[in-house]
Amino acid sequence: MIEFEHVSKHYGNTVALDDVSFTVPDGTVSVLIGPSGCGKSTSLRLVNRLLEPNDGYVRVDGTPVREFPPQILRRGIGYVIQSVGLLPHMTVEENIGLVPKLLGCDKRDRSRRAGELLELIGLSPDEYRNKYPIQLSGGEAQRVGVARALAANPPILLMDEPFGAVDPLNRETLQQEFISIQRKLRKTVIFVTHDLDEAVRVADRIVLMRDGNVVQTGAPEEILGAPANDFVREFVGSDRALKRLARFIVGDFMIDAPSVDRGAHLDWNRYRDFEVVYVTDDHRHLLGAVPRDGRAAMSSAEDAMDDALVGAVSFGSTLRDALAEILNTELAETPVVDEHGHLVGRITMAEIYSATPRRIV
Repeated sequence: MIEFEHVSKHYGNTVALDDVSFTVPDGTVSVLIGPSGCGKSTSLRLVNRLLEPNDGYVRVDGTPVREFPPQILRRGIGYVIQSVGLLPHMTVEENIGLVPKLLGCDKRDRSRRAGELLELIGLSPDEYRNKYPIQLSGGEAQRVGVARALAANPPILLMDEPFGAVDPLNRETLQQEFISIQRKLRKTVIFVTHDLDEAVRVADRIVLMRDGNVVQTGAPEEILGAPANDFVREFVGSDRALKRLARFIVGDFMIDAPSVDRGAHLDWNRYRDFEVVYVTDDHRHLLGAVPRDGRAAMSSAEDAMDDALVGAVSFGSTLRDALAEILNTELAETPVVDEHGHLVGRITMAEIYSATPRRIV
């Protein structure tokens, strides 16, 4: 656990932090966000003693960080920055193994650990371990930076705008990779960003800051649903109800989907309560959909279906993804498939509406 207790930091007459207090529980991601100059990066650097507070305490597992020698403290903290900071004269494997080497790990163990981490971040060890940073794309380099931070298996991870220099498509991929890694490893993470969508996507808790002060803390859905004041309301935006949908997983809201085998005749008397029936093969792979528009007179469901009507979302997608898919099709719902493309359910506008508070303040 990381605790900030009445922490202040100033540079001459400039106040960077003013009586800041918040807690990061073990195994969770707390995102620091706010306007430029609000104190979020300063807060991060106090944890690993790159900066020292003027007043107050920063504690790790109950012990003030000032009681740790900096080099000992930092060996238990992974640090990821926007510019990555890979050493250009070292291979990917050597970069990942840098901290384990300083800790006395032998070459075989470092190589094994690099291979494990490359697999974890979605890069082939055989293809990437001997590459140099100049041979990597921005997204690949950022992944290697995350792997290097995890190499010594630190319990704490500090991430300062880690994906800020990556293009939007790769940025979303990296966010998903990070979420997947965090579900497996459960590190205690402080993550700095200026991007609210990124904060909503990755955070267990958000710490919203302004002018060196904490304005509001809470789960993303709490802050989006009940902003503490006008500043928070303006910061999270008028589309906060839409952003809030990114906090809910399709698998928690989906309902049963009416389906028929592609070779079967579609009897609408059986499906009178539905506007669309989904067509699957013998293994329940989704093939298409048949809307209630008279096509049932055809000889089989496969003849009647229209595969152009159907997009789909995965079990692990968000309700925001589901809403986007619905708006992109002619249907008022979207089917849900598992990782193998099997039909497992559907999401309608009613389920999306059920996740939205009746009143967003």
